[in-house]
Amino acid sequence: MPGKTEQDQMEIEKQIAWVKSRLDAEGLHYVEVPAPVLISIPSLEIDGELDLDLWLSFVRSKIGGDLTKGYFFRHAENASDGGQMYVYDHLRPETQHLLLWGEGATDQPFSWEDTFEWSHVAWSDGWDYGDDYCCSERITFLLRELNYKLVDLPPAP
Repeated sequence: MPGKTEQDQMEIEKQIAWVKSRLDAEGLHYVEVPAPVLISIPSLEIDGELDLDLWLSFVRSKIGGDLTKGYFFRHAENASDGGQMYVYDHLRPETQHLLLWGEGATDQPFSWEDTFEWSHVAWSDGWDYGDDYCCSERITFLLRELNYKLVDLPPAP
């Protein structure tokens, strides 16, 4: 990639390899494509872009309809990223609507009162986390959102 040092290029290759290994572990077929996308995931895309509804269906499949679980994720390469979490809307459980929690603060415990709706306008081929840590927005998105664990949630109010 132009303007990148050899060390930068090695870090990028490491990040892409990590994303590929996570996609393999999740059973998601991917295809390597030219920059800026680098990795295409046909089952999660419409017209070559990651689709929000398809992504959220993937997240729901991990939570498995369990209102007591959250999909907690944070950037795999950025230790200062406190993470965020998708949780079911406890006020409308029948809809399987997801809310988001967390703004990246590492010392804040989960609170149902701090969950929020996101703006769909902010979605463009994934949430824009910037590309400070990688080579493309798509790879940065996947580095963050595929680095997840399911966590137990406190009872909803």
